[in-house]
Amino acid sequence: MDVEKRKRLVDAGFEFGTVSELLGLSEEEQEMLELRLTLSRHLKERRLARNLSQVALDDGLKQPLLLAPTPSKSPLRKGETLGCSRFPPTFEECGSL
Repeated sequence: MDVEKRKRLVDAGFEFGTVSELLGLSEEEQEMLELRLTLSRHLKERRLARNLSQVALDDGLKQPLLLAPTPSKSPLRKGETLGCSRFPPTFEECGSL
């Protein structure tokens, strides 16, 4: 946004700030939001790389965890994880995903 437009908006009573300020998030809540966004972006990248639709991924995730998933419906290969060693993962652990 150019400086002149921003000045007009401020003069009209609009305020500028961060999402955290707008929602009144604590530092922990902000960190959790960043973690969720990072994980969702990573999952979408992996889903698209495998040419899976959201429905196909959902079908693969609904299968019982104790049974080996069928290759045609599995979003992940057997033994493959999203790169995090525990659940729920910490931001530091999966922040680089």
